Amino acid sequence: SGFVKMPSSKKIVDALESARSPRLGHKSDSLASQRGIALIFGAAGIGKTTTVEWYAEQQNRFQGIHQIPVLVIEVPGGWRSRKLMLEAIAAELIKKGYPTRWKDPESAITNAIPYGGIIVFDQAHRLSTARLDELSYFTDQLSIAVAPIGNLTGYAEFCRKKLDSITRRVNGKTVHLDLPLEEDIISILNHAKVSGAGIADHAIMFGLQPCGIDYLFKTIHAAKLVAAANGVPVDLELFKLASVRVGATVGQP
Repeated sequence: SGFVKMPSSKKIVDALESARSPRLGHKSDSLASQRGIALIFGAAGIGKTTTVEWYAEQQNRFQGIHQIPVLVIEVPGGWRSRKLMLEAIAAELIKKGYPTRWKDPESAITNAIPYGGIIVFDQAHRLSTARLDELSYFTDQLSIAVAPIGNLTGYAEFCRKKLDSITRRVNGKTVHLDLPLEEDIISILNHAKVSGAGIADHAIMFGLQPCGIDYLFKTIHAAKLVAAANGVPVDLELFKLASVRVGATVGQP
C-alpha cells in the first residue's frame, strides 16, 4: 500500500522525534544525554508499522558509513534475557547493512546507532515485563531512544503493569490510536487521486473500523484496476463494488 502522510502518521513521527531529543536536566553533554521513550499503540491495520518503516528509510538514507540512526526490529515471541535481546538487535543491524563484525552485541549497537538514534520495537506487546523494564538501559546508559509499538491489547496490559521505568521516560504524549481518523481516510483518497461523488462518505463508513486503512488501500487498488481495464474513472458504483470484493463491508467486525 505504501506510505501516505496523514494525521495519524504525523502523531507517530512526532512521538519518535520527541523521544530522540535529549531529556532536559540529564547530563550536561547534549550528545551523550539520556533519551526518551515513545509509546505507540493502536488498532491493527492503522499504519503504525508502515509509518515507522518510512521514517527509518528517510532517516537512514543520508547517514554516514555504518550509521543506522533508526532501527526497526520485530519482537518475536519474547526474549528470555537481556543478552538475547541485545544479540537479536545486533543481528538485525547486520541484516540492515552494518558490515562490521562485533566483539559483543553492545559494541555493535553503540557503533552503529549514534547518540540520539532510536530502536523501534514493533509488536512490543510480545515483550515480557522484564524486557520492558530494561528498555531504560538504552535511554539512560547508551543515549539511544526506544519506541515500543504494539496493539491495543498490549496497551491495556502495559497500563496494568504500571512500569515506572517506562512512564517516567516518555518524552511527549503517548500515541494511542483506537481507530483511523476521518482525516486519515481523506488523505489517502486525495493521495490516490480518487475523488468521485460519494466515494469519501462510503470510504469513511468502512474505513473507521479496525483494519479499515488496510481495506481502503485494497479497495482503491481494486477499483483502479477495473477502471483502467474499462477506460473509465473510478466512480461510486465501481468503488462500492471494489470494496465488496476485498471484503471491506460496512459494519465489519
